[in-house]
Amino acid sequence: MKRIIVSGIHDDMGKQQGERAAEDIAWLYKNLVQYKILKKLKPWYVPLGFFEKRFFKSFIERFVPILEIIPGTAERFGGIASGAKLHLGVLSFLHSFESAQPTGNLPVFFSSTLIFLSPEKTKTGQSMVLYNLYGPDIMERNVTLRISHPQGKFSSIELTLDFMTGSFIGMNEKGLFVGYTPVFSQESGKNGPLLSTVIQRVLEECETLECALDLISDFDYPNSANVLLSRETKAYTLEISPSRKKLIKIIDKHCVLTNHFTSEEMTPLNLEKEATFDKSYPEGLSGKSIIMPSYERHERAQELLTRKDKLTVEDAVTIMKDHGRDFIPSYDTICAHAEGYGTIMSGIFLPSEGSVLFVSGKPCRSKYKEVKLQV
Repeated sequence: MKRIIVSGIHDDMGKQQGERAAEDIAWLYKNLVQYKILKKLKPWYVPLGFFEKRFFKSFIERFVPILEIIPGTAERFGGIASGAKLHLGVLSFLHSFESAQPTGNLPVFFSSTLIFLSPEKTKTGQSMVLYNLYGPDIMERNVTLRISHPQGKFSSIELTLDFMTGSFIGMNEKGLFVGYTPVFSQESGKNGPLLSTVIQRVLEECETLECALDLISDFDYPNSANVLLSRETKAYTLEISPSRKKLIKIIDKHCVLTNHFTSEEMTPLNLEKEATFDKSYPEGLSGKSIIMPSYERHERAQELLTRKDKLTVEDAVTIMKDHGRDFIPSYDTICAHAEGYGTIMSGIFLPSEGSVLFVSGKPCRSKYKEVKLQV
């Protein structure tokens, strides 16, 4: 398990992260360029060195202005590059995976399962948040639990990747939780901020749900997502696409978010069920449905959550390790397994305790360890 603790101004936090993760980030890039990624992007007749030079320039031109939308993000980004002694183009390239749609040019993407349990649904009478992130196995080495102590702002504990300036999911010292799952939709948008960078700003600046909702709603995004926000006994979900947003207040005892929209207004935007991965993806995905596993995981999670009136932390761990009704791990299961792709990190947040149970890799193969946010 990689744990990175950073503090100070944004530039300093970036440098600390880059220095800590330099070897692993360099390793990832070295291996990604041999991982079918450039085969889809690079003409066969163009020399790799010349292509990388043009490649880096195009990514810098695209992503640095995006990062500058959120205050402090570009400084943190530059700090990571400086600390890791990496070309800005490498870091821009790696950041681009977050907003890549599986039907687009970049054949690497993330998916996830995110579950909220209200205090009424747990035996302790306190809320829990369960999270599995799926991605290429090659990125397991880069998963990170990061603790941030930004100067003059709120401290937070986050699950992210070691090259990222933002976070997929996190909780701050005020007990505010925010996280998201990417949604596979038919829409693509204009350049906007990466959602992970807005989440990082929410963690740094917000104490209330109203503040968090206002910040997230301020922007249009290049991709679609399901966002979860919670504090104490209140929680909301927000469905986001490049063209619209839909706020849903959680009334039930639990909520499951995967990689499709569920509200009546937003479901027409979901990717067609017939869409499949092409051969540029890892072998375990090639030819398979892109969005159907999202429906399968959603249905299975709902089934598991309704088996008991109230759940323990041990029950939450069991759900995150689940391999389906037949106990056979696959790309469709909550603990996902496919050749070259699967669960690369798992976390169970306990907001009232200010801690997270965390495991890198597949939770069925490792034991969760608790890490507390100490301010």
